[in-house]
Amino acid sequence: MVMLLPFSVWLAAALLNTLISVCLLAKYHRHIVFQTSGYFYLPAGLVLLGCVLAILVSSHYSSPLQERGSIPPRQYLFVVWIPLIEEVVFRFGLGRWFRSVIGNLWGGYCAAFCFSYVHSFPTLAKVMTGNIGIVLPPLLLGLACEYLFVKSRSLLPSIALHTACNATVLLFLVFDQRWFGWLKIFYN
Repeated sequence: MVMLLPFSVWLAAALLNTLISVCLLAKYHRHIVFQTSGYFYLPAGLVLLGCVLAILVSSHYSSPLQERGSIPPRQYLFVVWIPLIEEVVFRFGLGRWFRSVIGNLWGGYCAAFCFSYVHSFPTLAKVMTGNIGIVLPPLLLGLACEYLFVKSRSLLPSIALHTACNATVLLFLVFDQRWFGWLKIFYN
């Protein structure tokens, strides 16, 4: 998702999620599993492989319309820091609570729904006008991460998939920005 928010708003949200993550990790640190089977990392690898292949194919058949882009420093945080804290908040915190109350299927769906809703950048004005749309790409990512978390019993595969999806922004930004237009459903 391309950053459309001013840096201060984005940073405030990231810091709030970081605070929530630290609290969750402090309370439940004994329940974190760091070892899991390798095939749970396959979705993250497939996302990155697909992105690289797309860039190679598009650059083979035509040159990018723009020069190679530069990477703003906050994009590195977007690829490393944000997936880590969001997965702790939404899978380990909110998702865990929903799953304990209403079961794995509906709990996972509710956590993914909340994840998508937050990524629609809700504001008081949007809520008051009834504009509370859910963004499809974060919903799909949330569902995939919920599935990986429940099946692997580890946060690492969902962090890896979230990181890989965010890394596509960096790869397209540097190598072929036309992909943002071609895949605009995923990047708006």
